[in-house]
Amino acid sequence: MKKIILAVALCAASTFTFAQQGVMEIGGSFGITTDKEEVKDDDVTRTTEETFGFSIMPSLMYYMTDNLAIGGHIGFNYDKDKVNDSKETTFNIMPTIRYKKELGANFSWAPEFYIGLGFGNSTQDIDEDTSIDESIFDMNVGIHFARFEYAVSDKWVLSANFGKFGYDYRKVEDNKNNSFALTLFEDSYVGIAYRF
Repeated sequence: MKKIILAVALCAASTFTFAQQGVMEIGGSFGITTDKEEVKDDDVTRTTEETFGFSIMPSLMYYMTDNLAIGGHIGFNYDKDKVNDSKETTFNIMPTIRYKKELGANFSWAPEFYIGLGFGNSTQDIDEDTSIDESIFDMNVGIHFARFEYAVSDKWVLSANFGKFGYDYRKVEDNKNNSFALTLFEDSYVGIAYRF
């Protein structure tokens, strides 16, 4: 299985190395995901999974203190499964609280607690004249506990997230799925921030 994940986060805050009280931070993220799995049986190769997806998630944060920010993300996700001829679209909102702790010169630990809600639709084409449409509801609660930031200069900051702990709930029509997860690298991203 080959998996490529590209995520870019853009943020804005103050002219200081670390955020200051009363500062607004405007930014967002964009991600692209592809996944393809092939199986070889009796010298015949067949594709068992082939997906493509992208997401866009603008964000707004406000620093109430030097170390504590509140805000959120709002965005759109699209996923297509080429093997099953299905696609999903969801609109998402994610209120967020960020805590920032300076660890050294220009380096900080900045975990984020989030509550995410998603609403959308799933469509699967059975044949040229028939398709199945189902409504989607998602809820996620968790923390990106391995999120770090490094200030390259007074205005440019690099950020990275390497893991999450959380609860995920998904309902597609009458089908429900619940899960708790402690994962490394699943929601990983690398970002660059411009502060002003």
